[in-house]
Amino acid sequence: MPTAPTTPSPNLTIEAIVAVEAPREFRVHPRDRIVAYTADAGGARQLFTLSLRGGYPVQLTASEKPVSDPQWSPDGRRIAFVRDDEVWVLEMDGSRVTAVAAKPGGGRAPRWSPDGHRLAFLSRRRGW
Repeated sequence: MPTAPTTPSPNLTIEAIVAVEAPREFRVHPRDRIVAYTADAGGARQLFTLSLRGGYPVQLTASEKPVSDPQWSPDGRRIAFVRDDEVWVLEMDGSRVTAVAAKPGGGRAPRWSPDGHRLAFLSRRRGW
């Protein structure tokens, strides 16, 4: 007995499939045990980590604003990132998240000093 052809779900289209943004901005932990990356979650790019030994992703941020440019500190205990033209630092133990470069002027492209005590970033502030 022939079966009737199935019709595709009206909610799933080729356009919907290709519109899904893949994870990006991968940064490997200084000791090569974790990777940090950004991926879409809840309508905005968020910061995640994933153990290179296996397991499930851990979402580190939950913001209405997209997150970008994650950068591990040299000791791997903190991660800097950009959200809404501001530079933030997140303690990996979850104890706090701190705005390093807030508006006005904001910041982007954070980079740690080799000793991990300073954070350089680009800003639109005048006089600095």
